[in-house]
Amino acid sequence: MIFVFYLCIMHYLCIMHYLFVVFILKNYHWQNYHWQNYH
Repeated sequence: MIFVFYLCIMHYLCIMHYLFVVFILKNYHWQNYHWQNYH
């Protein structure tokens, strides 16, 4: 039971980490693109 709970937590953290990285990369790419258009 504890092992299953541990796997669920790891899976959740992995998904959150992936979404966080995708969000940061999109935000960085958008700022870089925006900056190139203005300058």
